[in-house]
Amino acid sequence: MSSLDLYSASNNPTPEQLLDVCARFMPILNAVGKKTWVEVTDTAQRLAEQILGHYQTLGAVSKETRHLSKPGEKLPYQVLHVFLYACVDEHPAMGLIMEELEKLYADGTDPKAQIFMQGLWKGSLLNMATPPKLWAEDGTLKYSPSAYAQMHLSTLYRELTDRWREGVPGIQKVLDDYPLMNEASKKLIDAELCFMVYKWTQSEDHPLRILLADKVNVGFDGRARFENLIENLDFETVSEFEERFEFAFALLKGLPKYKVDWVLKAIDGCIAGSMNSGIDDVQLKLDCPEQCIPRLVKILEAASAYGYSPLPQIYREYSTPAEEFKDQEVLEDLISMGFTADPDDIDMAVAWREAAIIAADEKLILSLDLDEQDLAQLSIRKNGPGIRAALLKTTTGRDIVFGQDLGL
Repeated sequence: MSSLDLYSASNNPTPEQLLDVCARFMPILNAVGKKTWVEVTDTAQRLAEQILGHYQTLGAVSKETRHLSKPGEKLPYQVLHVFLYACVDEHPAMGLIMEELEKLYADGTDPKAQIFMQGLWKGSLLNMATPPKLWAEDGTLKYSPSAYAQMHLSTLYRELTDRWREGVPGIQKVLDDYPLMNEASKKLIDAELCFMVYKWTQSEDHPLRILLADKVNVGFDGRARFENLIENLDFETVSEFEERFEFAFALLKGLPKYKVDWVLKAIDGCIAGSMNSGIDDVQLKLDCPEQCIPRLVKILEAASAYGYSPLPQIYREYSTPAEEFKDQEVLEDLISMGFTADPDDIDMAVAWREAAIIAADEKLILSLDLDEQDLAQLSIRKNGPGIRAALLKTTTGRDIVFGQDLGL
């Protein structure tokens, strides 16, 4: 494969000549087979180094080629691709190239370039390539994490995960590298480590939670606790569910009201996600609906002590924007849909709907104009003296209660 040369047409190439030589890289890129990807990256490396050697910075390249770029582009896409593929295989100038890309694109005003960078490793071209590592085998930090993450975020995450598995010593090594990082890199690593704390530690005394305590945001932590609780309730054992339940609600104690409200918005997010998670409007069924609904009820009843109600979010899922929210009307509509008799027909959306009914305040339920059959269905699922008393006021209701007492 022939090497491309920035100076093939002139010792002082024009922007048009720069674009022409980069454009000749694109057919090479598109025609490459698995055995020649190294040649492609070598070509990109040499050309990228020539361009930076001539212009000094990518900012200068952007300025010189502005009239050749499409609206919204900081670099013509042909030039950008040369620099992207110069960051696939390790070489001495790769750190500099990644940092130049970060300086140019960090403001996020060229979304197409962001897509190209983030999708670099998703195509078939690099199937046989091994992504460069952020840390060397001896633990030395080789690149700026924020610059590296533009194209290699999944690899960065895998490396951090490996350090996490080593426990406190592994993560301490990461923290020891903070003096070598710029602020963007520290912010990035903080975010990734906190995500791991939120997702992978389910106790206050977890050693890594303690180590990273100064980085943890109580609001995000709280939301993650509730998301973890709800996402896992369909298949966890009783003890696992109880541990997650206690862990989630323990955080609410002592928080100011506005933070509690913000944390409990996580439940709204889970409701919205569940009701929109189907494929072609077909919701995914639950493995254990008989345990899922009671667990949702327990969560909603506990959250109600902090002023939370699922009805507004469920209303948003079922209503049109012009409709006015009234909790009595929403609850009445939910009850009118009935309860699902066959467990095989219960998906997460149905589970939320039925759990919201069962967890609703009994006084609110009794304020509705419900017939005996609706009250009977509720009395089977909700152990409330008020509902039983309401049934006993009518002949039909008394017959229903008598039958239920006999197990009929």
